[in-house]
Amino acid sequence: LAAHRHAEGLPATSMAFGLWDVDTGMAAHLTATDLDRMRRAGTPALSRDEGLALFTLALASGEAATVPLRVDAGALRTRTDELPALLRGMVAPARKRTGAGGAPAGVSLAERIAGHDEEERTRIILDVVRAHAASVLGHASGDAIEPDRAFGELGFDSLGSVELRNQLGAASGLRLPATLIFDYPSAAEVAAYMARKLAPSAAASPPAIALEADIERLEALLASDAPGVSPVTTPDRTRLADRLRELAGRLDGQPPTYAQGYATPEIPDGGEDLDEVTADELFDILDNELGTPATP
Repeated sequence: LAAHRHAEGLPATSMAFGLWDVDTGMAAHLTATDLDRMRRAGTPALSRDEGLALFTLALASGEAATVPLRVDAGALRTRTDELPALLRGMVAPARKRTGAGGAPAGVSLAERIAGHDEEERTRIILDVVRAHAASVLGHASGDAIEPDRAFGELGFDSLGSVELRNQLGAASGLRLPATLIFDYPSAAEVAAYMARKLAPSAAASPPAIALEADIERLEALLASDAPGVSPVTTPDRTRLADRLRELAGRLDGQPPTYAQGYATPEIPDGGEDLDEVTADELFDILDNELGTPATP
């Protein structure tokens, strides 16, 4: 509107101010952590005197629209996320540097975890997540971040969550979802998610090992006190026990002898090797016997 009026020769001046360091208005609800976050982002708060001086300069500039904003070029250079378009011309492109979590200059997170087993990969990534989370919250080190404690309990708000997601995206090279911190609400869960994304082939389990999670689910279903599941009757347990013994025999290399009343399950071409049966195929059998819907 100001630009339009200006073009028509009418008076108008619009000022898109940065934050003032005062305890009134929108700033009244900001904490020291919030102010520190803005400082790290390269846009620290304006003092009262700075704000008034910029107001006077904006009026005298003759420009229809101005952005009275305090900018810290040094802090802008250290940002790990993409700079807003308005600020990109103020600093040279950032050089690769040692980041949170102790990463050597120029070494990607994927390179750091290469060659390690799953447990060590997750530990390395967890250290990075904790270090960046501590940085966002203003802590001196990642030791202040409990791996299994919810981010909300640690003091994260929406802005902090976005900042953490941006930092982790820059540190890992991954395209992380905007809802990362809400979908994975603790440092340990974020680290496990990133480990799967960074090393999907290494993180993937062999078929037989992948079935362990399904077996645990079966154990819960068979438990008479499982929440929301009716106890399995004695005859059903007998039939299921027979069927599970047959499956166990296949693990030991014994030919299957299916119990009376059960059709032979369809196995992929190639024989009776359990590794050739997918988890979905095996669990469809178990789900059908239990009378419960299959899990997607």
